[in-house]
Formats: sequence, C-alpha cells, structure tokens
Amino acid sequence: MISKHFGAKLQSSGYLSKKKRIGDYHAYSREDEVQHQQTDIFRLYTGFEYRFPIIQGHILLVVNPHLIFEMAASISKLISLGCPIDTLRDFSVSYRSGSGVDGYLVETVVQSDGEKNELCNITDFRDGTEQFIKAKTVFPEGRPDVLQYILKLLNRNFDVTDLQRRFSFLDSKTSSKDRYSQTLSIVEQLRSRVFPLNFDDFQVQLSGGPVQVRL
Repeated sequence: MISKHFGAKLQSSGYLSKKKRIGDYHAYSREDEVQHQQTDIFRLYTGFEYRFPIIQGHILLVVNPHLIFEMAASISKLISLGCPIDTLRDFSVSYRSGSGVDGYLVETVVQSDGEKNELCNITDFRDGTEQFIKAKTVFPEGRPDVLQYILKLLNRNFDVTDLQRRFSFLDSKTSSKDRYSQTLSIVEQLRSRVFPLNFDDFQVQLSGGPVQVRL
C-alpha cells in the first residue's frame, strides 16, 4: 500500500516512477538530467532505485542511487537519421505507454500501400504473438549496449560506457563515500518534496536519520 501511494506522490511531485521488477522501482526527476552530446538519441538521469522492505516489524524506505537511461529516438527517427533498416532488429523495445520493455524486435520492414510505411515486426512479451507496429511508436530499450550499437550504426564516435562510469561513482577513489553522500541527498530531496504521505487515516513520515541494513 505504501509503495502505491509513494509512487503516486512521486509523480505528482514531478518525478517519474517505474516498476523495475516485483517490489523494486526506480524514479527520477527531469531536473536531474545529465547533459551530453547525444540527447537526440537518448537521455540520462541521475535517479534512484527504491523499495519498502519490512524488517523486524518496521517499514523501511531503501534508496540506492541509480542512473536511468531513457531512449529518445523511435525506430522511425533512427531510420531518418541514417540507420540501415535491416540492422534495426534483435533487441528489446517498448511501444506501450508505461514502463519497461514490451517485446522483442524481430525485424524492421517497409511496406508500400499507397504510401511508405515503416513497420516493426515484434514478438510481444505478454503473449508471445508477433505483430506489426508502426515504427514511429516503437523505441529501443534504453540499455547501454543497445545505445552503443545504435550510435555505431549512426557513425557517431561516443562512448556510452565512459559516460556511465563518470556518473555512477565507478571511477571514484571514494566511491562508497560518494554513493552514501548521494543517497543522503536523495533522501533529503524526498523529505522536502514528497513526504509526508497522507492516505486514508494514515500519515507516513521519514525518520530523522539513516539505518544500516543488510538485505
């Protein structure tokens, strides 16, 4: 129940919240976008993962800094930018409103029925069926290796892994300290922008300080 109301409050407070897997979510604010040279292809945000475990009868908010990659260019846009149509295949894609990936891109084709139509042949993850969907509504999964593949197709000299390392503490000599500091900053932002949560006859507040837990 708290996860549901927390997610709703995040969205009403200017965050985007998406389910990652059962019990785990990630969120980010448009204000926390990382500027780079390929924003026409993908966006990058300094967001966070969160969940609400119950430990010894206490409900805890667990927060972990996390980079969020978001695809900005549709399959149709990538074709217009110069991606060979026969190379746009064999990766996961999204095409429904909401979060996560929806299917697997088998191939991209052009059909002519009075006018040129770019279509994606997709295997749907929900029921395993194949269907053709307009390429302008299909977006590749925002995963670093997929992004690097697409940039290579476009002959763009840009290292996605290097960008990821620079903003994820991987190259820091004090990575643990930096991650802890970033976590506290995220919590304080949530304290001022999202909490308290009010629903039914309940009010949920954040306690004063962090608690170390091992999950």
